[in-house]
Amino acid sequence: MTRNAFATEEQLQKLMVRAIAKDELSNFVLDTAQIKSLANHDSDTMFPQFAIDHLVRLASIQAGAKVLQSLQMLVLLTGDKNVSATAGEVLRPDIVCINPERQSVVLFELKKTAQTGRQALTELLAYEQEIKNLLPLVCDYDFSFVLVSPEWSPLIDHAVSGAIAWSGRNILCLTPSIVKKKLCLETRIPSAWKITGSVYFPEDAIPSVTVCLYRKDAYSAERRAADTSVENETDELDLRIWTALEVIAREGDRSGGHGFALLWKDGGGFGLTDYNITVCGLAPFAFYDASRKSGVIGEKDGWLVEKLDEYGRDYDPAGHSDALITTATAAYPLLKEVSDPKVEGFSTWEADRHVLRRRSEPLLCEFWGVLGDYARSYVMNPAVRKHRRNTLRNGLGDWRDPSVGLPLIQSFTRPEIFFEGEVRCSDAFRLGLLIGFDRMLRLNIRDHDHPGLRIRFKWNRIELMTAIDEMRLLADAAENVSPPDEPFRFYDDPLHDDDDDNERLLRWLVKEFFGGSSNHHLFFDIGLNGCLVFDERKQGLSGEPIPPDWVEKIADHLREATARVLYVYRQIEREGGLWGALPGRYDLLRRMLGLRKNYAMNKVADISAPTLLSAWDVCLEASDLVLDTAYHRHADIALTAVDWVWLQQGIAEMRERGEADAGVILLPNGQLVTGRVLPIGVNLNLKIDSPEEQVPFLDRSHGFGLMRIVTWADLKSGEAFKPSSKPDAK
Repeated sequence: MTRNAFATEEQLQKLMVRAIAKDELSNFVLDTAQIKSLANHDSDTMFPQFAIDHLVRLASIQAGAKVLQSLQMLVLLTGDKNVSATAGEVLRPDIVCINPERQSVVLFELKKTAQTGRQALTELLAYEQEIKNLLPLVCDYDFSFVLVSPEWSPLIDHAVSGAIAWSGRNILCLTPSIVKKKLCLETRIPSAWKITGSVYFPEDAIPSVTVCLYRKDAYSAERRAADTSVENETDELDLRIWTALEVIAREGDRSGGHGFALLWKDGGGFGLTDYNITVCGLAPFAFYDASRKSGVIGEKDGWLVEKLDEYGRDYDPAGHSDALITTATAAYPLLKEVSDPKVEGFSTWEADRHVLRRRSEPLLCEFWGVLGDYARSYVMNPAVRKHRRNTLRNGLGDWRDPSVGLPLIQSFTRPEIFFEGEVRCSDAFRLGLLIGFDRMLRLNIRDHDHPGLRIRFKWNRIELMTAIDEMRLLADAAENVSPPDEPFRFYDDPLHDDDDDNERLLRWLVKEFFGGSSNHHLFFDIGLNGCLVFDERKQGLSGEPIPPDWVEKIADHLREATARVLYVYRQIEREGGLWGALPGRYDLLRRMLGLRKNYAMNKVADISAPTLLSAWDVCLEASDLVLDTAYHRHADIALTAVDWVWLQQGIAEMRERGEADAGVILLPNGQLVTGRVLPIGVNLNLKIDSPEEQVPFLDRSHGFGLMRIVTWADLKSGEAFKPSSKPDAK
């Protein structure tokens, strides 16, 4: 198809004005970027995912889709005329329209080349301000911008992407041409984001502070006397504290920050605060450091890299910025009426979470920035509302409910269980921990109810129900996993007798979900029966050694599981198959267990229970590399709204970094991602005849990997996902 350029901007403007006057503009727009289909997320089969690297692109897609909906029924106000209300000033937007149906303003800026396009965004924002002078307080959302240019420089791309993602502007980019003597406007998604490779937040990426709500005059003699009076005791939460959390969230949005807050009641029984608010933000340098360590950002990626490295070494920025402190203290005028608020506890969410699980009753969550956008979209997503009923408390919960909000917070970091939809032996162990701890707490609460036990039960319950929801989704998607005879019931009340339901769940897990795998059953039993042992180790109780009889109770299972992992490594070593991360993991496990290099397997029987326990974390990590995952046979995936251009960009950037095995990966949870298709340390020459048309494809959907070279066309058509597909390369 022959495409001709425009001789002048005036020629382009005349065609645009004529199309608008005849209400034919939308007919000339060709959605080559597939903005409309990519923006359609109202599906009950596709779950939302918070993807750092996709934020800017997703915002551009949504903004472009909104503008596309505004291009019909336009009323032309002016074209290339001065709109300034101030004498002596000249502001000449190319085209100004109003959509009467949506009552929104549509501004067009036309550029012939990238050279003249440099000032395009500046001009559009200036025109917007002048129209706001005439129409005071018009919403930003009611402005739509259309930027038309035949060339797109990095400067334009970055400016437009920034205005969309971080300033909330609705901008549509169009590339004009003449095709068969007719105007053609092709949609375009600006590309400006450097892929970080950070699928999840690094552990130190969420800095936190705690607003401690000390009782008023807590240190005065009068207050201490009042605190001892039964008549003055109250357990009611002042409504102003609820309002304060809203104020904090709105300040976070206003400042352009991103974060969340948790209001919690101190159940420790000591201290001078009844309620506290933990406020968290994001630490940009944590993402930068992660990208540097992974090699995504290299020393040659601009002059700033060296200077940022130097700044990080000298100052070690943790993310406790002015924005975070200003957000945390925004509600002080309210809080000072009911307490003596103080900002303390400069820490991270990862550290705070482990402390809060022992001493706090979570009451209310709030989110802002991109985290707030995700939290609200998650709760409103049709797939979530249909398939995650436990997490949403049967559809009645929202992001403010800790039962919903806390799992949302944890979804920003790497999942501790069922990562990427696989069911590893380590996942069976962690599921056993959650179920075992739930049973242990229920029995103890029934025997002797105590607020501290209730706190532990609530936190564990939230984590357990999130895991149960994920487990149910994985089971529903597996053709070889039979559903239970009747739905499982889970009760929030620990006093409710649910012993029979628990026994049914355990039998179904072992037989169906784990597929009868003896390894998974063994690891699950270790978590189920040793939950208290591993909880004490995880919480790190100071000065309280774990009772030996607790460890001996699971010693035989620990020994058997460790022996199975060692046996597989030993077998692989004899066959010469130790490569990549396997030698290092095997060597570390042997040293932790006190085994020589040429040990005999019967020596495992002599390893003491405390040694087995101390090496268990290493054994779990080692098991993930060599023990089979539970086999789940999945049906063919449905390719709905896959952003193929984004996947191709990821592959291109990986190849630029020298990662020759960059490919597309189909995960067991049905997600398509980009990554390295060969294990670290394995160097194979992948024969790719045409890098522009072909790509390695690793299918891990059934719990094991099958890699072959396919074409992008076969991926897009779905042909590559069929079991009968033949590889394109030998």
